[in-house]
Amino acid sequence: MRDKKRPGPVYDNAIKLLTVPQRAELCRWLGIDVVSEMAEPEDLSGRPLRVDMLARVGSGRLAHIEFFRNADSTIGPRMVEYLARLWQRHPRSRIEQHVVLLGGGRPPEEFVRDDLSHRYRVHLLRECDPEGLLERVATAPLAVLAKAERGGRQKLFRDVLERIQSSGDPETPVLTEMAEILAGVHLSPDVIKAIAEEVRMPFDLREFPPSPRMREAFSEGRIEGAADAEVRIFAILLRMRFGPDSRIEGIARRLAAGDAEAATAAINSAESLDVFAG
Repeated sequence: MRDKKRPGPVYDNAIKLLTVPQRAELCRWLGIDVVSEMAEPEDLSGRPLRVDMLARVGSGRLAHIEFFRNADSTIGPRMVEYLARLWQRHPRSRIEQHVVLLGGGRPPEEFVRDDLSHRYRVHLLRECDPEGLLERVATAPLAVLAKAERGGRQKLFRDVLERIQSSGDPETPVLTEMAEILAGVHLSPDVIKAIAEEVRMPFDLREFPPSPRMREAFSEGRIEGAADAEVRIFAILLRMRFGPDSRIEGIARRLAAGDAEAATAAINSAESLDVFAG
């Protein structure tokens, strides 16, 4: 049974809302020179394991990027496992790895065990300049987790929403949703709600068919807890893959009640919504 006290990978799942071009922009902010269109996230063989982002950065070179909410002792072993699986899938490629930490802690940049030593780059969002993230609307949602002066986190969140609102980007609803979810790493739901009410989003929701709960959240400025945020993420992912459908809200709720990583993999591998009917 799922531990209701744990929010699950709701925050790194929010990153999956980025479109292919937006993922490329995020890679460029990380200093990764993408030379061709981003590869779609890949399901790796063996036990369920899905990379967050994979980019081709040159001839025979790939960049693998994983997002973690907080630092813990599992990051090193997981990155080694990802690398081993990727080598099996891409045996002729040189693979560089990046860990992007959304919240607290400081993971080591090297995993050492017995005779094995493996290094990867670590990016701590809380130490990054928010201005660099705000320059690109695709990375603006991540700025809510960037470096902020004491008491300045709320202003930073407001700046992010205003940046997204003024961009005119067709993905404004998704980027706004992503920013509100990520803000939950540092801000309470009440604070997020209050700021969202101050910065009204003047986009036409008819251009992005949301679930009833998502429509209500935008129209009233309501922000739900982590569990409801996960439902909204799955609803968005389902619509992006299959288009509007009256069954999506119920399917998203059922998926959110189970394992989030398995649900995300199921969405990406399903041929139609009929797979989830029942």
